[in-house]
Amino acid sequence: MKILKKYKSLVIAAVMLAATVPVELTTPTYASEATQLDANLEDMIFNALMAGDTTIDLSNFNINIDDIDEFAKQYRTLLFDELQLFHVIGDISYSYSSRTGKLATLTPYYDEVLQENYDHYYNLLNNEVNKIVELTHEGATNLDKMLILNDYLATNYEYDTTLEISDSARLVSTGKGICQAYTNLAKLVLNELGIANVSVESYDINHTWNMVEYEGEWYNIDFTWADPTPNMIGHSDHSNFMISNERKMEQNEDTYKNLIDDWTDTVPKATNTQFEDRFTLTSSPFVFSGGQAYYMDTTAGSINTINTATGETTVINEVLSEVVWPAGEGYYWLNNFTGFDGSGDYLYYNTPTQIMAYSISDDTSEVLAELELADDEMLLNFSIKNNELTYVTGTDPTKKSDFTSATMEIDLF
Repeated sequence: MKILKKYKSLVIAAVMLAATVPVELTTPTYASEATQLDANLEDMIFNALMAGDTTIDLSNFNINIDDIDEFAKQYRTLLFDELQLFHVIGDISYSYSSRTGKLATLTPYYDEVLQENYDHYYNLLNNEVNKIVELTHEGATNLDKMLILNDYLATNYEYDTTLEISDSARLVSTGKGICQAYTNLAKLVLNELGIANVSVESYDINHTWNMVEYEGEWYNIDFTWADPTPNMIGHSDHSNFMISNERKMEQNEDTYKNLIDDWTDTVPKATNTQFEDRFTLTSSPFVFSGGQAYYMDTTAGSINTINTATGETTVINEVLSEVVWPAGEGYYWLNNFTGFDGSGDYLYYNTPTQIMAYSISDDTSEVLAELELADDEMLLNFSIKNNELTYVTGTDPTKKSDFTSATMEIDLF
């Protein structure tokens, strides 16, 4: 007799039923060698999913029903690791023999829209992953590459406040997604970079993020929380980048009170704190050029370099030292409200009315774009994608709800 069940969670009913039982699939946690799918089984499942099979025969693989939880983790790990399986949903149904206690069949689920338009979404996702990987080549180390990835996701995507988009394909297509989408896209890039990584999920706070291995140590990176919500053009937070489990717990507790630790026992130990607060020097993206990392110190108004391995910083040019953002009636803001971007030899920043281009080789700045603003308006941030400039203006830097944005074509140096 075969018993049919639907697997959607960690909890599995102890009573054998001849009907489909809804439960919930877990997100994969730290996978050791012992928890990987058998290579032959993995290949068979991959090929069956790519063929769109609605039932997959498992009877020849001797999988105990008692191991369904671990099997489900391995199955979902396969889905997240393989870009080509972006159209497969993590939920499964399965059948098993009540006589032998072995799994008999697996019934996968497919996203119909993604499956019917497979080539379109595959090309979008594959091209985006390749594009990000190419951008990371500006970094000299894997640490640099992960920092570039962090800032790219924060400045090119925004959190889906409707909570509808959880897959990486639609994230790339629409520019919006929830934490699962950010985590999955980051994982695909990390895989391509050859950086060991795992996905982490806390059911208590209903959130997922990534962990990475760097120079023999594990760290947390929350790519979703690097992207401010509501979306802020040109901003990238770095307080969630390369942090320990203890710091991640503290951050989770800051957001969600009465927190239950339901994840640290299932992931690698991450105790190294060497990178914590190293990159919180700026809320703008770091720019890599010629193997060097640059950032804008908005307090001092200077362009600096940072040795990402040691944290040592050097002032390159105090480009905004004599520039002020007016606060009205003869007063001025102490901070500099500027974005930061770059391409090749040029680093871009803004004054209250202009987009500026700083030449690294010449150590000089010149106007890239002069913006026509109302008398009380100020330029507060910007982002450049290809030759498209998106800029943010407002009359008060503290009133983000009153900010407005506009887009224009721009000729870069």
